Amino acid sequence: ELARWLEQARDWRVRANAALALEGRSRDPVALEALLEALDNTSVHVRQSAGAALAAERQPAPVVEAILARIDEDPDDWRSAGPLLSVLARSGRGGDVLAWADRWPLDAVGPWTRISEALMTVAGDAALARLVRAAGSESPPVASAALRALATRWPAERRRPGSHEAYWQAFSRAAGSADAVGLPVVAPVLADPVFVARGSVPLLVGAWERLASQGDADAAAAVLAALGETGAPEADPTLREALAHPDPRLADAAAEALIALAGDGTDGSPADTAGAANGTARRSTRGSAREREVDWAFLGEMGPRPRLVLETDEGRVVVALVPEEAPVTVQTVARLAVEGRYDGVPFHRVIPTFVVQGGDVSRGDGTGGPGFSIPSELTSLRFLRGTAGMASAGKDTEGSQFFLTHSPQPHLDGGYTAFGWVVEGMDVVDRLVEGQRILRASVERGG
Repeated sequence: ELARWLEQARDWRVRANAALALEGRSRDPVALEALLEALDNTSVHVRQSAGAALAAERQPAPVVEAILARIDEDPDDWRSAGPLLSVLARSGRGGDVLAWADRWPLDAVGPWTRISEALMTVAGDAALARLVRAAGSESPPVASAALRALATRWPAERRRPGSHEAYWQAFSRAAGSADAVGLPVVAPVLADPVFVARGSVPLLVGAWERLASQGDADAAAAVLAALGETGAPEADPTLREALAHPDPRLADAAAEALIALAGDGTDGSPADTAGAANGTARRSTRGSAREREVDWAFLGEMGPRPRLVLETDEGRVVVALVPEEAPVTVQTVARLAVEGRYDGVPFHRVIPTFVVQGGDVSRGDGTGGPGFSIPSELTSLRFLRGTAGMASAGKDTEGSQFFLTHSPQPHLDGGYTAFGWVVEGMDVVDRLVEGQRILRASVERGG
């Protein structure tokens, strides 16, 4: 029945859901035939879902050959190729992944995101060299994806000393760069004794000094945590200074890092260090969520029923906002729109039948934000088809990223800030694919 829905259903959401439901069933000849045929579906969402279902399990050689033929048939369809590349990588066809990678320039964000994911599991120096080169890309999303792949590969590669120099080249370059691209994943790896011996501690200290005033709390906290894990005494002065940082989250991170640096209190004076750190942690956890005041005058100017208008590559989307339910969220999103900060920002994450997500105003790849966080505002709005919600990494971590739901998502109710719903252009939302952009965002007053 699922195979029939995948082949015959008129609504792309039904076809995509049917494909996803066939995950783990590709040993069934009927299911396998339907999934392979779906790789040529007219809907990119269905093609992606079929690829994801096939990638969920190891495939026999004939299926791998069919998948390779599909990639070769339309090598520019990187959105559909993404999950299929992982099938090739796990099937010993890393050379084919590398050949596909060599088609793309290092500023091709979508393709290189997929390539980096696939190369996580491709052994050897050729794959490593591609990732190191991509980690030096001038495109932050490409560099970030490659660094994430390198960090994932490192535990296995650590046993291969001949690879260490290549990893050091990529990680030290990231730590020493003017921005924070990849630092949340690179910093923990630089705490490894292999890299401490090569001089990672001064690099991390320098990264902290740059980040301390830049507003990127996630990257800064990762650097502080890494300094604590190095076990290096020279990290102590930096961590002690960070205890006085005005952002309570970073003061907390410094306190925890000092405790980690102290270890079991057997080397030198760490017992005193741990005590001081614990005291700071107790003091600074009060009010550690960064509170934002409601600007009632600004909200009043927009009227009781303002609307967020997104002009996208696929057309116009209008979102009705609910300031009475989520005032801080609405004023933040509205201000970012009025200031033009959403203009040109991509939809970096599109999961068929689930969400379209964008709004990363600093990096465009889902790892950045506006430079501040706002409180979570759990509203009475339910996550139905077309609900607008804020992306979150935990309580009070919302910033500029938001998502629009393709279909009802009741598991999100009460866990994410819902701040509006699509009143025009849901067909546009359905057509949006990863990498397409918000051309212009604006706010219309509503009475």
